[in-house]
Amino acid sequence: MEKPQGYDNVQAKSFGEYETLEPGGYICKIIKAEEQKSKSGKSMLVLFYDISEGEHAGYFRRVFDRMKEKNADAKWKGTYYQLTEGNSTEYFKGLITSIQESNNGFKFNFDEKALKGKLFGGAFGLEEWAGNGKTGMEPVLRFVCSVDSVKKGINPPKDKLLDKSSSVLDGFNLMDDDDDLPFI
Repeated sequence: MEKPQGYDNVQAKSFGEYETLEPGGYICKIIKAEEQKSKSGKSMLVLFYDISEGEHAGYFRRVFDRMKEKNADAKWKGTYYQLTEGNSTEYFKGLITSIQESNNGFKFNFDEKALKGKLFGGAFGLEEWAGNGKTGMEPVLRFVCSVDSVKKGINPPKDKLLDKSSSVLDGFNLMDDDDDLPFI
């Protein structure tokens, strides 16, 4: 085997060295809120948030900083999208109600900028992803609740797996057909 180019100049890393966010409830803080349009042109509220308390406080900032080292175009992972119109209005109202209940005396006046700095409870579950020839699981905010709900304890949402029969994984294969499998 030949020594890979640059081997002596890279920092050694192992899988599993990065902080992971376990499924469950976390208290979150809104860093920024924006009204945007979905791909289909519907109004939606976009919340950019981070974990605000406990051992994982600042988790999404650390993830972003680590990603930014490798890719200048890195995106903030702590993002929640909520459609606001049509059949989604009741879910939007539920989101706003959870935020109001989590911030004593706060009443939403439909100015999304007023949401900055507000707390909410977040129920995180693992979601499977596929891309660039890889698959994995990552923690995703699955629903918003009140801070009190998190403090009382919530059951983590079930893992959300990719539909293996869909075209998302078409042509995906962990090993080439001509690779030798040493464990057979």
